[in-house]
Amino acid sequence: MKFRSSLLFILLMISATARGFTINVLSQFEGEQKGKEIDAFFPLVYSDVGITPNFVYYPSKRGLHMVNSAQLDAEATRTEIVGDTFENLVKIDASIYTLKLGFLCTHKDKCNLHAGSKIAVLKGFESATTLCSGIGLQCTFADSPNAIAKLIDKGIVDAAFSSTIETNFINCASNSPTLFFLEQKALHQVIYHYINKKHIALKAKLEAAIKKVNAQTANLTNNSIHALLTQTCKREITVL
Repeated sequence: MKFRSSLLFILLMISATARGFTINVLSQFEGEQKGKEIDAFFPLVYSDVGITPNFVYYPSKRGLHMVNSAQLDAEATRTEIVGDTFENLVKIDASIYTLKLGFLCTHKDKCNLHAGSKIAVLKGFESATTLCSGIGLQCTFADSPNAIAKLIDKGIVDAAFSSTIETNFINCASNSPTLFFLEQKALHQVIYHYINKKHIALKAKLEAAIKKVNAQTANLTNNSIHALLTQTCKREITVL
């Protein structure tokens, strides 16, 4: 049995190397700091299984469906609440990083939300729908961080619900003199790597490789909230 498993792994490696192995990365990360970190992280991981991956950048849902249908080989980073809903995706059970989430507002009192509060959420942030329905928030899904910035600047919504990644982009697009960020530790989400099930023979080795690379590098490991919120345009955000 062990011989058959080893043979399957070797054949899979040869196949992946011959035809190429393509990882989808969220399109919003292309050219940004997080995208650069991902592009540096996964070649180190996949070198342990003898594969040099290629990267493409597709919007959230489109990319997931392409990996699920085996048009692409893997999804770089996803939360369980999203990734586990696709039947042909296999989660690599070694966490990559924790997505830090919170509320972004123009006045600090507006970050203290309650049932009926109006918040803006980036379209494609699928896991946010659970929050909206779960605590009775009125959620407006916007097409881009720029659109969210306009909604909070004009007072159309009380706050934005976003990760530190999106918050950077919203901050850069906002005309408000000061923005406040209230971290919600209970809502943080662990991020994992997903592969199409045809590559399941790679699972154990990829888990070991991710653990090794995470231990050796700081590419995708957690920074302080303050550091995460000032990566893009260096405009200060007040952390509550």
